[in-house]
Amino acid sequence: MVGVLREGLISSNQKNHANYVLLTLDRDTPAWGRFRVFEMLKSTTDDIPDDLLQWLPNANIRTGEPTKVEDPLIARDAWSNSLWIGHDYELGGLLTSNYLKYDLYHQRLSENERALSGLRERDFFFGLINKISYRFDFGHLWLEPRWKSEYRRQSRDLISADERTELAEIGGFVLGFPLLSHTTLLSGLEMTFLNDMKRDSNDFNGLVWALQLANISDYLGYKVTTHTGMKIDRRQPRGEDAVIINQIFISIYAGLQ
Repeated sequence: MVGVLREGLISSNQKNHANYVLLTLDRDTPAWGRFRVFEMLKSTTDDIPDDLLQWLPNANIRTGEPTKVEDPLIARDAWSNSLWIGHDYELGGLLTSNYLKYDLYHQRLSENERALSGLRERDFFFGLINKISYRFDFGHLWLEPRWKSEYRRQSRDLISADERTELAEIGGFVLGFPLLSHTTLLSGLEMTFLNDMKRDSNDFNGLVWALQLANISDYLGYKVTTHTGMKIDRRQPRGEDAVIINQIFISIYAGLQ
């Protein structure tokens, strides 16, 4: 697919022009699972800022505040390439998922123009996610151990121009038991080990235990899902004492089906 984007702000004489080539592939095979590929090569001149109000955590566990994130306009005048590859495989109770994301930006601006905008000649993002789980059924009771690995390396962070490299290993299990035809009791444990390879102060180990009661019902044509339960979250940053937060929660979702 070949595409063109033309966007302009009349009030400020700013524009976002892009020409791109897009390739997608989605293949599902019984023997090897589902393969998906997304590839886009794009030429962009964009000087319209798209600032965000992003919720960012602060130094305390599980708390934060809305923070304004200014758009660095990384594609002010640049070539960019975006690649995403995904593979999902299911065999009995085994489920594996593997995803790769790679973005590359090459600036066409001169060295002086890049210096004024705070841009490098090249910026990139590389991410890799690997997940595996297996479900065991014991009559009405089921147990699902899980493991997920997340690796990320990028030339600039969301709120800074610093390079970021981190690896998170997350493991645990979920235990489920149906109490009624539409009501299920769930309990789970999750361990997290995060290693920030650029800033050791961001390293931490975490342990979360949760108990949840899930109920699905019909009301006036809507499908209503209710989750209620409690969670105990323990996190220990590198070189600091552990912090424990207890939470009781209830959430209700309604939708058409």
